[in-house]
Amino acid sequence: MDIRITNKGLLEINSSEKFNSVDLEEISLVNQGRIPKRYSSSIKRIDNKYLYYINLSEIDLYDNQIFDLLIDNRKYYINKIIKEVKSINQTNYECFLYKNKTGTISLKIESKIKNINASVEKINDGIFKIDILNKDIVNKSIDIVLKKRVRNDLELYCDEIELQKDINIENYIYIKKNNISSKKLKDGDQWDFYLRIYINNLHYDVAINIEDNLDDELEMIENNELFENKFIAINYKLCMKVIRSKLTPIKEVKFENNDKIIIEFVEDKDYKVISCYLKPRQNNNIKFSNLTSVKYELSNNHKKYFIDNENIKKLLLPFNIIVWDYYCLVLNIKTGNTTEIMLTTDKDINKKAIKVDNYKLEHYKTDIKTIALRVTKNELKYEKVKIGILGSCFSRSAFQSNEFFNLDYKEKYEVVFTSFHTSIPSIISKPKKVEDEYLKDANDFQRRTIKNDFSKSFFYDIKKNNIDFLIIDLYPDAVRPLLVYEDGSMITDSYTLRQSEYIYKVGNPKVFNYKNLIEYIKIWEESFEIFAKELEENFDTRKIILQRARTSTKIKDINGRIENFNSIEVLESRIANSLFEYMELHFIKRFPECEVIDIIKKNYVAFIGHPEGRSVSHYQTEYYKEFMHQLDRIVINKLKNNSYL
Repeated sequence: MDIRITNKGLLEINSSEKFNSVDLEEISLVNQGRIPKRYSSSIKRIDNKYLYYINLSEIDLYDNQIFDLLIDNRKYYINKIIKEVKSINQTNYECFLYKNKTGTISLKIESKIKNINASVEKINDGIFKIDILNKDIVNKSIDIVLKKRVRNDLELYCDEIELQKDINIENYIYIKKNNISSKKLKDGDQWDFYLRIYINNLHYDVAINIEDNLDDELEMIENNELFENKFIAINYKLCMKVIRSKLTPIKEVKFENNDKIIIEFVEDKDYKVISCYLKPRQNNNIKFSNLTSVKYELSNNHKKYFIDNENIKKLLLPFNIIVWDYYCLVLNIKTGNTTEIMLTTDKDINKKAIKVDNYKLEHYKTDIKTIALRVTKNELKYEKVKIGILGSCFSRSAFQSNEFFNLDYKEKYEVVFTSFHTSIPSIISKPKKVEDEYLKDANDFQRRTIKNDFSKSFFYDIKKNNIDFLIIDLYPDAVRPLLVYEDGSMITDSYTLRQSEYIYKVGNPKVFNYKNLIEYIKIWEESFEIFAKELEENFDTRKIILQRARTSTKIKDINGRIENFNSIEVLESRIANSLFEYMELHFIKRFPECEVIDIIKKNYVAFIGHPEGRSVSHYQTEYYKEFMHQLDRIVINKLKNNSYL
């Protein structure tokens, strides 16, 4: 039998034997973000032989995609194969066959466009000329877009500006930087340049790289004197940086009796402050983020904004520590555009701490002269019940009777149900029928997890089991993709589903994750509100415990050495952790009475010797001891001080 890739990108299998089927089956990768597919071959009879072939240019192609070759539904073993890279006709991809670690034959797809290289030249008056050097792109349709980072240290995007459509890369691209839409600009934002390449009704975005730093200066943006921008190169990527101009709207910041802050703004004929509010920081309280679900407005009295002990309690989230920054929304009277800016001051800030309930509050001026409020939660008194869990191993693993986790947990707690790897949108959507025939090869855990996610049994379990506390972590929502069907049903693209044969039987739903972040957040927020209302009807929300979860970027070996995970795992962890922060704050805003297990500040890392294997979610043993310690304190405090348990 002869197996080869032709010069036009056709996979051909020439055999004297007739087979029932010859297929390419896409390998289901855990963090793939799409549904793997199986493609069947066509067949021709030539003399006494059979030719099976698949036109690779007609299938959905992605970078680093891997297929197994199946003959009569079995992987095909091979002694040796010569790796020969071939281009796929009318695409920007190439491919090759190879012998994988199991001794069977696989096909790998790779993009020919790993980077978009360009030369950028400033002409005059803020006009830049961009020359795309990759002239060999199969040019179906190409746009140039700016994508706004959620945080400047993270390539996760929450907004975009379409600069030019249907560009011709054979010609120069001219961009006037101060004419970029000012409605979406904000102080400190970083926007990255991308080419958006459309092929076969799909598109993918590739960053624009340049070799040299840009010699650019800050320049005022047209119709918006609040901001200046400049083009820069960060790690050789072409970016735009937005900087606030010297306009400082604050007239006075003062404290009354140390527990009331009053902010008064200057009057300006062109700009007007229409609101003042606080927003929490992200990533252990050190990063400003464009992705936040929580905002608290200050009271307004005769153009003066204030916050005092009477309304400050809404800032007392049950985290060990959180930092809030002050912002105002400024209206451009001429254009009608509104812009958010952080409040800055040259004056000293009274740092005397305010005590409210079990919290300490302290105003201070940051290194960049902005005004911030640090809220610290004091330690609770200690001790000890029936537990329900919605989430993942972050919440469930601590309840295991071995020395690595918590050997004696059953003396205090009984876990009566676990809704494992089921996201909130999945819970509130319509049930989906489980086809048992596709679960024949699944183990008991896979079968239970998939059936639970499909059947939407969470609220039934809440009522049935009469639990004392519900522990929730948002791993299925922050990390795993969501599969959305046209009939309104949604299921979680969980590890268990990915690792089962069922993944090839789920049909063709639309996949939502961080890659289409704006749409995913909209679905999640709408689903969360439905979930929250039903949870209030079925459970005492004072008995909810939110487990703050983060995936690790580092791992400890058995000798105690700590190393970074690989670059892809680190990037995925940082993206997931940004979504964790957003969703947890959204959760707390909706359920401010809930308790929180917060282990983030302990700086624990993943552990290679974890009983459940190597993972960014599998931590050192101390993590699970601390989880149980904080749970004990929450439970004993509730038992002592509340009669509703």
